[in-house]
Amino acid sequence: MSDDTKTKQSAFQIQRILVPVDGSPNSHRAAEVAINLAADYEAEITFLSVIPAPKFSYGAAAVLGTPGIGLDKYYEYAETESENLLEGMVQLAKTRQISAKGEVVKSSESTVQSIVDQAKECKADLIVIGTRGLSSFRKMLIGSVSSGVLTYAECPVLVVR
Repeated sequence: MSDDTKTKQSAFQIQRILVPVDGSPNSHRAAEVAINLAADYEAEITFLSVIPAPKFSYGAAAVLGTPGIGLDKYYEYAETESENLLEGMVQLAKTRQISAKGEVVKSSESTVQSIVDQAKECKADLIVIGTRGLSSFRKMLIGSVSSGVLTYAECPVLVVR
């Protein structure tokens, strides 16, 4: 190993990578980039799925013709979907011999805050996130979640397009 390589490696050490995923193509690309980085740096990955607080109440759901949804059913469905997504991501990382795990978080505040808090909790050295997720704001150059994470995270953030 040359002295330049040693200097570059010591300048930025990555041991823990946090990857928020939501099933969108951009989050899959971010996961692939994180897996490649983890392989290069021998880092571990935590894939994170944030379940946003629903934007409706039980009464509103009943009025809209979907009686019986309720918060319990919403969270049950969202957790099952999140766990399936994370299981696939973890298995993908493990095929490359990367140490990986999945975390599901219910957001009581904001998705951005949940990601930033999880990054602190797992002592992430890097967050790798897609530019836009599953939101309906396709015209934005960078998504509101990735933009918020860039603004508030205390560790470096890599935004993948």
